[in-house]
Amino acid sequence: MKSIRADFEKMKASYPLHSSFIHFGRAIYGRKYTPEIIRRCSIRLIEKEDYTKSARNQLSVHFDKLTNMAEETDFWPKIRLGGVKKIPTKDSIKIG
Repeated sequence: MKSIRADFEKMKASYPLHSSFIHFGRAIYGRKYTPEIIRRCSIRLIEKEDYTKSARNQLSVHFDKLTNMAEETDFWPKIRLGGVKKIPTKDSIKIG
């Protein structure tokens, strides 16, 4: 729980405009946590306004998938603790 909370707080500080749902997803991404730990931590860290009670099971399934994703995937490349990959803009892409 301590490392999830620490990563969650770092994400929250780095991306203050994002929801706690997004911060939590980034904190557990690729870390291979058990479903029990994810559920317990999500209840404590994610703000209740970010989801409905009926969506709780769907969120658990989503977070289970996120935590079991490999770090190498491009789903959230290098965004865990502030190492954001530069995203190309339309001006930086050369066509032709």
